[in-house]
Amino acid sequence: MIASGREDGVPLRGYRPLRGMDAAPQGMDYGQTAEVADERWDAFLSSHALGQFQQSSRWAEGKCDGRWEVRRFVAHRGGEIAGGFQMLIRPTRFGRIAYISKGPVPWSDEEPAWQSLLNAALGLAREERLRALVIQPPDGGLHAVPRLEGLGFTLESLLEVIDASLWFDLAGGPEEIMRRIPGYNRTFIRQAQRKGVVLREGGEADIPLFFELMRQTCIRQRVAPNPGSEAEVRRIWRAFQSGGRFRMAFAEHEGKVLATLTAIRFGDRVSLWKKGWTSESSDLRPNHLLYYDALCWAQREGAKICDFYSLRRDIAEALLAGRPLTEAQSRSRDRFHLGFGGRPVLLPPAYIHFRSPVLRVAYRLARWARSKVGPRLGPGSGG
Repeated sequence: MIASGREDGVPLRGYRPLRGMDAAPQGMDYGQTAEVADERWDAFLSSHALGQFQQSSRWAEGKCDGRWEVRRFVAHRGGEIAGGFQMLIRPTRFGRIAYISKGPVPWSDEEPAWQSLLNAALGLAREERLRALVIQPPDGGLHAVPRLEGLGFTLESLLEVIDASLWFDLAGGPEEIMRRIPGYNRTFIRQAQRKGVVLREGGEADIPLFFELMRQTCIRQRVAPNPGSEAEVRRIWRAFQSGGRFRMAFAEHEGKVLATLTAIRFGDRVSLWKKGWTSESSDLRPNHLLYYDALCWAQREGAKICDFYSLRRDIAEALLAGRPLTEAQSRSRDRFHLGFGGRPVLLPPAYIHFRSPVLRVAYRLARWARSKVGPRLGPGSGG
């Protein structure tokens, strides 16, 4: 049986059947599209417990610059999307490589649903003649991990994909947010207010200013800026700005910009995305005020959690186990985020699958060589 990509017997507009794969579960049809914009898919993700902005068509709009391609696979039941995934493909010197970030998103957390979608991802990878496929399941998708390993995926450790984060509970009012923040950070927030630090929301005209602050911060931290260009930031801004899903805030003192913070709202979550600040502004505490303001904004927007977007995994593991942090961990860039409280969360790691046995062996050798350099500590959160 070939999956039909049909809705109640009518072909889905813009979708085509995906051939060379297992049949859809009873009562469902499969369809695939290469169209970038897809409001129906985004609405499904926004209402799903595992839906995240990295799987949205808006994220695809922001990434597609002529080098990236989009493939979206959906399972329909009774005319409604039940599950699926979005795959972003780009050319490399090794061939075309695809990424499914925070997907797939299944119709249930049971093994058959995960298995069906992962099989579909491999089927699509074969159809597209991909050299490699990288999958990081959604944050609550730990049940996908044994399925990935059973399908021949191996743990990905060279791309340094974020695999832990810090979540802040937004229940209650602004007073409750302030109460949850540890006392010393409450002091810093009030210091910033007393010293005359003021906040403003930015617009598209402020993107060059934001990017330069972020770029200079990355230079000081000796990491490559990501996004790597002002143009990419602008595309992401335009993709998410409709409906107020993207927020860019600046902290200023006496007319001088000190710091910036961006946030993306999707579903019941606000993610603190990228930031930057000047090197001489720390005594005014602009970042503390920006983060507190972002938490209050996220709460006003109706979000349930604010995702600080990254945390070193070894730090998250230590905190969850109740172990004291080492001196090196306490001095890491993550200390800023930890100062706001919140709870550490371990995320499913990324996995990679190769069509070529030669590439599979080469990757394992590269991973072995990386392990000899030292343990992977992750990118940290900055701040």
